[in-house]
Amino acid sequence: MQLRYQYRLYPDDGQRAALARLFGCVRVVFNDALGRVNPVKASNSHRAPWP
Repeated sequence: MQLRYQYRLYPDDGQRAALARLFGCVRVVFNDALGRVNPVKASNSHRAPWP
């Protein structure tokens, strides 16, 4: 069985700005990680090129 919860948020202007900044940072980190993983998948290697 899978449970799912859904919440509605009503952020004020300050909270909305903080959430936008947070999600912007998350997007950058995700895109950087995806940029590292895609070449590895393309070369059929099983190990990511970590520094």
